[in-house]
Amino acid sequence: MVQVKVSFPHKDWQGNAHEVGEVYSCTEQEAQTRVTDGFVRRVEPRKPAEPKTPAK
Repeated sequence: MVQVKVSFPHKDWQGNAHEVGEVYSCTEQEAQTRVTDGFVRRVEPRKPAEPKTPAK
């Protein structure tokens, strides 16, 4: 599963409505189709922030 953020209101392949700004999970195949259609954009998984080392 991958996460996508909605750019244009639409229904996913299961018939669930999604609004602009919403983030939801879907299959890789559906994500690729929706990105191509311009309905969503991918959301990269958040990586843990690296601790900043204080300047010396």
